[in-house]
Amino acid sequence: MGFFDISIVRFAAAVLVFGPIATMLDQWSIAPLILLLIGLILWAIALCFGAIRPFLPIGIAAACVGLSATLIAHTAVEAAANNRSIQSGDALLVGTISEGANRSRDAWRHVVDVESIDGEVVSTRLVLVTPVAHVTGERIEVFAEIRPQVADDFPTSYPYQQKLWNRGVSGSAVAREEPVVMRSSSAFVASIERNRIQLEDHLVATLPTREAGFALALMTGNKRLLQDPDRYNFADTGTAHVLAISGLHFGVIAAFLWGLLGVVVNRMPWVLVHMGRRRACGILVSLGLLAYLVFVGAPISAVRAWTVANLFILGLTFQRQTCSAVALCAAAAAVVILDPWLVRDIGFQLSFAASGGIITLLKCMPLSLQPPPFSNETDWQRRVRGAKSFVAVSTAATLATTPALAMHFGTISIGAFWTNLIVVPFVSAVAFPLVLIGSVMSTASIPLGSQILALGLWCFSALSDGLKWVCDLPGNLLVVGAISSTSAVLLTIACFCAIAFARQRVRPIAILSAVLGLCVWAVDFTQRPDVVVDFLPVGQGDSTLVLIDGHSTLVDAGGSRFGSGPGYRTIIPHLRRRGVDRVDLAVVTHWDVDHYQGFEALIERAPPANWLVPDAPAKLKLPHSVGVPARHGQTLWRAMALRSENDSSVVGLVPENLFLSGDIETRAEQRWVSEGLSTAPILKVPHHGSSTSSSPAFIDAISPRVAVWSAARKNRFGHPDADVLNRYRKRGIWVFGTAEHGLVTVESRGEVFTVKTAKP
Repeated sequence: MGFFDISIVRFAAAVLVFGPIATMLDQWSIAPLILLLIGLILWAIALCFGAIRPFLPIGIAAACVGLSATLIAHTAVEAAANNRSIQSGDALLVGTISEGANRSRDAWRHVVDVESIDGEVVSTRLVLVTPVAHVTGERIEVFAEIRPQVADDFPTSYPYQQKLWNRGVSGSAVAREEPVVMRSSSAFVASIERNRIQLEDHLVATLPTREAGFALALMTGNKRLLQDPDRYNFADTGTAHVLAISGLHFGVIAAFLWGLLGVVVNRMPWVLVHMGRRRACGILVSLGLLAYLVFVGAPISAVRAWTVANLFILGLTFQRQTCSAVALCAAAAAVVILDPWLVRDIGFQLSFAASGGIITLLKCMPLSLQPPPFSNETDWQRRVRGAKSFVAVSTAATLATTPALAMHFGTISIGAFWTNLIVVPFVSAVAFPLVLIGSVMSTASIPLGSQILALGLWCFSALSDGLKWVCDLPGNLLVVGAISSTSAVLLTIACFCAIAFARQRVRPIAILSAVLGLCVWAVDFTQRPDVVVDFLPVGQGDSTLVLIDGHSTLVDAGGSRFGSGPGYRTIIPHLRRRGVDRVDLAVVTHWDVDHYQGFEALIERAPPANWLVPDAPAKLKLPHSVGVPARHGQTLWRAMALRSENDSSVVGLVPENLFLSGDIETRAEQRWVSEGLSTAPILKVPHHGSSTSSSPAFIDAISPRVAVWSAARKNRFGHPDADVLNRYRKRGIWVFGTAEHGLVTVESRGEVFTVKTAKP
């Protein structure tokens, strides 16, 4: 690489280092300003003293990231202040759509620059949910329910609330009626959005629910309609990337456009004479990919894929050699400078890690995969070497993304190393081209388009069913628990060095990084508390995970009469982040739907080893179960035989530690008190904190130090009752709730208790 290419690589590397630094402290800090100042100083020194020119790209990177982070921090501070000042309730909004429609399961989401609320001039942005789609640039008037933006229920590296604040969004609004369009939009971007909306409407209207989920994910990048089992089938086998708008899709689309435009250009002599077929096709394909990027809403993986693909196409068009590493570094630097917080985003990390792993392998290709220098290969030898190279490339991409997946999801897909060898060629050569061609033809009402689309989507449905079989194979998925960011960084360095193991100078770095990363992980693992109790936010329901001495117990799993329940979206992800592959004991306190429905997903993906259920007829298909009373580890499980199903709830008691009360009410509480309850520092508040429970005698008998209630925000039952909460607080008991605090974790080390909440 020349000096310019090396400077770009240095610049990108500095951006990726300074990005996390700029977001490490809270948004009120002056860290971005300090970074900007350091960058300007380095820039000035490098310009004044030519001997240290290598510092010039580093200084520019620090200045760019510092400036961007400063501007975003200012925007986030304003959004957070507006969020605190927003009054909940119905109001008349007037504003302009600044970000176009994004379909969810039953509505459309937009970002609106609000001009006034109930006639009062304001300057803020809201996420507006409407039943009908609108496009960028439309000025609308709508009567809507305004809600302040709430924090995430689970701790994440890049919280959704922070994402919105960084974009200046301070809350949300749900339309009570159809918005009135006061001014329409005729912008070019708006016309592309209308085409996307029409395509999505066509696919949803003409396809079954499952196939529509695949079609929208593949054509527009919208995964909200994907069914949870299909989502897990691809994710657990390491093949979820084929459902994202990535380099595979841009490559197929570029080839499709090049062939189609080549036929058109060949019939245009003037273009052939003045531009040539290669240059004309290259420019048109590049513009077509840009239009597709706007069409899908420019997600991170698509921006990365478009940047790299565009640089290669333009290099091919103008016969300029393009360095893949430089192209990837330029793409990463551009994305991070626009938003330094994106370095924390899982999409950014996986997208660039996979591409970086492939490029690292190609730059450090082992001799066995390189063509022989002074001898001619036979066709058979060339094919064998090509097959070996494909295996190596797939393995490199999978290995490079493994630490990030372990950090965010607590899993390592062993099956990904071989399933990708089958799935990627099948999707790129057969399934996705059929979906692409079928979608275009069916939308344009061309004969056979619907049949081609149906065939392509059948391929994805059959592929998902086959991947479910792979998921059920022993050892396909290794659940290790969420590793720390320090361990993930060290293991990522080790993985990249392992990919480049053909270079002798990187081998010590690979070994050292792997050892340090595993040591950090081992230290984190050995420092876990004696007792961990997680009260999971599952809406209007209960779910509690208890970890004692390496044994896991899941008490209830939430649920709802409407929707699929929290099993796939909440329970399973949290278990995996905790390192629980298979629950040792699953307890159903009673057969209300808000306590048992989430277990349906667990039975399908990771059946618990043992069950403990009430004597009433089971509403789940259980392989086996245990009645009460029963003892599991230190926990004693019992139930009262009373008329009320709530009062007959199974309760769990860990002496001198924990009392899990189910939905018992006053009558059952009196029976428990009369039998002589032992004290427990941690109490799950009975029956979601309703007024029919938590009697003074019961609270005094338990004498908890921490009480946690579980309920949905603004639920129709009025849970928890204010008088009940005051009853606890008057006794000096710390009270927490899943609706207010999200995930509530109580950790015990001996007699020392620590309470952690996702929301402050």
